[in-house]
Amino acid sequence: VVAIAAGDNHTVYAKNDGSIWACGINDVGQLGDGTFTRKSSPVMISNNVSIAAAGDGRTIFQKSDGTLWTAGNNIFYRLGDGTNASKSSPVQIGTVDGITQIATGDYHTLYLTKDGTLWGFGYNGDYELGLNEYSVYANPEKLMTGIAQVAAGSYCSLIVKTDGSLWAVGENWSGQLGDGTNTDVTSWSKIMDDVAKGDAGYYHSLVLKKDGSLWAAGQNWFGSLGNGTTESSAVFVKVMDGVVDVAANGYTSMAIKSDGSLWGWGPNWGGMLNTGDYSNQISHVKITDGVASVSTNDSYVLITKTVSYR
Repeated sequence: VVAIAAGDNHTVYAKNDGSIWACGINDVGQLGDGTFTRKSSPVMISNNVSIAAAGDGRTIFQKSDGTLWTAGNNIFYRLGDGTNASKSSPVQIGTVDGITQIATGDYHTLYLTKDGTLWGFGYNGDYELGLNEYSVYANPEKLMTGIAQVAAGSYCSLIVKTDGSLWAVGENWSGQLGDGTNTDVTSWSKIMDDVAKGDAGYYHSLVLKKDGSLWAAGQNWFGSLGNGTTESSAVFVKVMDGVVDVAANGYTSMAIKSDGSLWGWGPNWGGMLNTGDYSNQISHVKITDGVASVSTNDSYVLITKTVSYR
């Protein structure tokens, strides 16, 4: 396995032979296997795949020939195929030169190409595409250039530009954009500098700075910020140091530290924080060691582990 992605109720992973596999709930065709039947074991969806992602009720992937494919629920045109009809088999929505990242919100999708161009499609009712108009986009739209990293919350978006500056747009009622307000942002707004990566869940955001420090903002009812309180914050608060990667989804937060240890906080409804119970965690707790990558939702966590060859 070379890549993993946790949707709301389904899992997608890619193997080193280029095949992608999926399992879980399939009520809207999100597994892309041509059926609406849930799968308790992984089924192969396609091959020759270079990158894949799982979102709320949908799957998106690019093949090595540059073609971009989506399957699943198509409410608000979030499959990007020009229709609002759901698809149980993958449908091609275009050909793109080298997608490096894909980010999915509840109803919108963003992807970044190797030349630093950001594209998006789907719902813009909370301005999450940064297009400054209340609308939906049934096909991919070019949004901007000069982008190094992209993330999508439920109804907001974060980008890191090539100069390390963090920009945000969209819903902000919980202060998840970290701009010091609870006012929705209708066009891209600069938040801070020296950022390596951002990620976002339902109503909170995580920011990893270049110095390895992790910061969080937004709703904190379930401990999503990991700062030892349940008080929400409209500005970014420091969580921990020594971090090399982060993941947020739903109300849950995860961080991989430089020693390969995985830490998590927030709701523990599925027991995925490995504490031996189901109690929420308002401070970061160690989950396991030897972790290379992580993807999460509010019910389970997926990881790939490092392998040592002697």
